[in-house]
Amino acid sequence: MGFNEHWIRLMMLCVKTMTYFILVNREPKRRIPLTRGIRQGDPLSPFLFILCTEGLNGLINQAAQQGHIKGYSLCRNSSRLTRLLFADESVLFCKATIEECQRVLDILEVYGRCSGQQINQSKTTIFFSKSTSDDTRNQIKLALGAPEIIYIWEPQESSFSSHAWHSILKGRDVLLKGERWRGGCEEAISISNDAWLPSLEHPRVLSDMELGFEDGRVSDLINPFTRTWNLNLVHGLLSLDEAALVLSIPLSRTPMKDNIIWPFTPSGKYTDLQQATQALAIFQLSQQPLIQPTVISRPQPHAQWSPPPSNCLKLNFDGAVFPELGKAGLGVVVHDCQGNVIASLSEQVPLQFSPDIVESMAAARAMTFAKGLGLAEFILEGDSEASLSSFGHLLESAKSTLVTSKCITFSRVCRTGNKVVYNLARHTRHVRGLSLWVEDVSPHLFDVLFADPS
Repeated sequence: MGFNEHWIRLMMLCVKTMTYFILVNREPKRRIPLTRGIRQGDPLSPFLFILCTEGLNGLINQAAQQGHIKGYSLCRNSSRLTRLLFADESVLFCKATIEECQRVLDILEVYGRCSGQQINQSKTTIFFSKSTSDDTRNQIKLALGAPEIIYIWEPQESSFSSHAWHSILKGRDVLLKGERWRGGCEEAISISNDAWLPSLEHPRVLSDMELGFEDGRVSDLINPFTRTWNLNLVHGLLSLDEAALVLSIPLSRTPMKDNIIWPFTPSGKYTDLQQATQALAIFQLSQQPLIQPTVISRPQPHAQWSPPPSNCLKLNFDGAVFPELGKAGLGVVVHDCQGNVIASLSEQVPLQFSPDIVESMAAARAMTFAKGLGLAEFILEGDSEASLSSFGHLLESAKSTLVTSKCITFSRVCRTGNKVVYNLARHTRHVRGLSLWVEDVSPHLFDVLFADPS
């Protein structure tokens, strides 16, 4: 791995000259020299383990990049998994072919020569997918000299499985129960078979599909020209509650890739099994009668709005929700480096299923507003405390239309520094559709604008 010889000698001295003492009545007794190196609980042990496995990790990465090992894809459009490395065992994934299995053996042979570690044949086993033929299984088992045990992603567990495998099986069940589809082009998502509705309790469509729509895709419910929901189809195929959930899903302005997300984290990405278990516990509690919690609002730290640098513009955005009206509002204000208003807008839109989506829609609307104004470089600033990455497809779609933009910088300001655009978003409560002002804002905001420090 390229370590200096002097550094290697120092490390081996730590390994070979290690001694321990046993405390009796808090006093160390006879020295015990170790003949087999440091023990597993030694503070140096995990660092040496990481250094050694990094060599194996690098060999596997190189083979995957060169296309010698294909790995395993958990689902469509997901990244491929080539290995899982644990403290006492490793799991390698490859296609069920003699060629790829031989590549795996070559990698392990090179790693063994360099590290001194060898494969324990008595503890080596093979997993096959259901689609692997018996002839292929027998050829691979003969080539690798290892027995077969049950395929890991099957519901059954094997008596040969270790604690790590049992943990993976449990984690698989949690992931399958919690994962959700987030549409981009919606062609990969089944209307009736996939979990895609924005509801923790009922993410799947329960309505019986009409004749001809049994295998329908979510893309069938969307007008491809306007990128809006086909109201006649949505209301005709789904129940009132399901239709309301569907219409609360914002559609990106351009088709994006469909993705599977984890709905229990702000980023939409799965983090660990403990968090997944906690999220499922919340889901189970949601099935029981709820007691309305007391909400305590925390005061926001005071922050002043500041103008952008010279030769740059700042677009402040914000969203507002009006649940009683079933509507939401978007507001955008463009300032120059002297604090002058270049343009502003407010727009009323249908209420979405989450306030965070409204913030993402406001950010995306600011970008499309910038495109309409022909802006090439600007700062995008909002006051949302929540991560907008869960709905990043809206932002990426809007950003993809900015073919002339050279630089977009994202910034966050507290609500006290975002008062003008906040009031613009609230203004849509009383005004339908879109309102635009050039070198101005709505007259009712003059006092707020002139009081806003710049």
